[in-house]
Amino acid sequence: MTVQWDQSVSVSCKAEGYPVPTILWHFLNTTGTERVDSVGSTWRQSTLQIASFDGWRDGGEYRCSASNSAGEDNKTVAFLQFKSQIVSHPLSQLVPYGGNLSLYCSLVSMESRNTSVMWYKDRRPLNFTAPLEAVSQGWMWYLTYRFVISFISRSDIGNYSCHKPTNAAAAVNVGPLFLESPKNQTVWSGETVELACNVLVAPKSEVNWETEVTWRDSIQVVTTGAETMSLLILYNVSSAAAGWYRCFVLVLDPGTREWKKFSSVTSHITVIGRNVARGVPRNITVRLLTARSVLITWLEPDDLPGPVTAYKIKYDGRRWYRADYQHHFVDMNKTITLNGSVLETRVDHLLVSVRFAFSLVAVGDWESKTGMWSKPIYLRTPDDVPFAPVLPLHNSLSDGTSVPQLVALTQPSDMNGPIRSAQLLIASLPLGEDISGVEFDMPLPSRYSDRLSHREVYVAAQFEYDAIPSLFTVGNGRTYGGYFNGPLVPNTRYAYAMRVYSLPTGQKVMYSTSLPLEFTSGTGLSTGEAWLLPVVVVSAGCLAFFFMVVFCVSLNMWSRCRSEKVRLQNKPHAVVMDQEDGDVRLVGVNESHRVSARHSNGIAEDVELRNFTGDEFDSRPRVLGGVDGFRRSNVEDCINDEDLNVLNGTDSELNDV
Repeated sequence: MTVQWDQSVSVSCKAEGYPVPTILWHFLNTTGTERVDSVGSTWRQSTLQIASFDGWRDGGEYRCSASNSAGEDNKTVAFLQFKSQIVSHPLSQLVPYGGNLSLYCSLVSMESRNTSVMWYKDRRPLNFTAPLEAVSQGWMWYLTYRFVISFISRSDIGNYSCHKPTNAAAAVNVGPLFLESPKNQTVWSGETVELACNVLVAPKSEVNWETEVTWRDSIQVVTTGAETMSLLILYNVSSAAAGWYRCFVLVLDPGTREWKKFSSVTSHITVIGRNVARGVPRNITVRLLTARSVLITWLEPDDLPGPVTAYKIKYDGRRWYRADYQHHFVDMNKTITLNGSVLETRVDHLLVSVRFAFSLVAVGDWESKTGMWSKPIYLRTPDDVPFAPVLPLHNSLSDGTSVPQLVALTQPSDMNGPIRSAQLLIASLPLGEDISGVEFDMPLPSRYSDRLSHREVYVAAQFEYDAIPSLFTVGNGRTYGGYFNGPLVPNTRYAYAMRVYSLPTGQKVMYSTSLPLEFTSGTGLSTGEAWLLPVVVVSAGCLAFFFMVVFCVSLNMWSRCRSEKVRLQNKPHAVVMDQEDGDVRLVGVNESHRVSARHSNGIAEDVELRNFTGDEFDSRPRVLGGVDGFRRSNVEDCINDEDLNVLNGTDSELNDV
């Protein structure tokens, strides 16, 4: 009998006899231990009651025995078992941002040691896990499961349960990620100081500040969104405001129900008195000279205790279009030192499409050595033509039978500016033509059509920059970004390239195209039929060669017959060979036994037939022997066998061959 955990169970046993028998219950539990008494059960009665079934305690075999003075009998009444039951739930916990989460749960099962369990987040299924550990205890298995998340983030906050969505869930919370911590600052007395703290925090968490000093003239400004920015502003500072400052976040630990503190990097504020140089370079300008160089000009500070011996310029840059631009420095803390008499300088070799911040400070032989750094001046270098993608060379990824082809793509570099989209360009190649004959860099490629000619480039697919696949099937008949990826022609060479487009700057959109690669579409045959292709090709080649040989032989024979066939002046009774004094002639015999003969050299003359009369020939033409200048085979080939007897002989003797 299969029983649910905590279910009420009744097991009955009836015995008859005289004298009235006494009933005794026996229980062999899952660990193999027998007992004759149990908490929550009534013994020595015909019905055994289990108020709340516990698989560990009550699962097993139940037998009852009845005995009287005449004897004893026993019988197995029931075997109580259960499918599975969670005995240990995952624990709630607080995990640092970017850390690893491990959740454990355990269950007992009488079915199999390989039982998998489903994990749930906020009652939505995630995936199955197999047992991490399985321990046998009699008829039961004690199974332990683990669920892991690597590099946890805010999206992983929630309630996790094991086996069933309604089971007790573990609350998981994530600590903050400090994107920007307050920086050390040196300020003049009476100035305003701003300390910034930018944090990714869990919901219901707040950003606060702490310091070793007390400065009442301050205010905290908080802005929320995808990130939480807290700005601590100190007004009219004095030496009393000097000290350390840091921001912190309190996050609830769901495991202990206590608040845990996470703090940023500590910054220090130094306040300088008024008797120290505080002059700042005036009228600072920064303007572009080229896409990669700027000109910086300024005027000498007013409020200085002595002459300026040098100027320092510092700058750094960030990729403004990156999602993590606050941390994506590309030129960090570059410093230029100039002579104190210089009031302008050129900065070269800057990166394109970068937002730069430039600051200046005057240096002199006074007590503080340096004046005040100017407020940063921001300038963004323009975008440039995007880098051409470099396609992977292992482009042939199909089995040779599938007509659609799997090709490898690449993620283009956006170091020259933000990229809007990428296109895959395709063109078919004529037989034997080199790939260099295709113009892939044309401004406006075509769309797919079944009437496209060879070398005509069309767009098979368009992707957003952050959605470019690493592998793509050319010719699968689907639409990508508004472009139809039309079917390929079987067993045809194709060239392909990848083009990227920048984001429009004003009305200008820039693009670049990769070097092309090529592939050959599949045969369209199944794997089992693919072996037929070489057989068909070889057979077709052999057949073509045979017909070519027959044609050449026939052409040669026809030409030979036209030039060498004997033509008679008069209708002959026969065609004979006349050998006289070694002079061999072809002779055409007429009714008067005069002949018109033509030598092989083409000279014609009348010759009298000797030793032969017309009665010696039958009505069918005959050929004897060989002829000077005419091979016998020539004569035989040019006269049909059905109209000609081929004979060997002399003037007076004819023998059938």
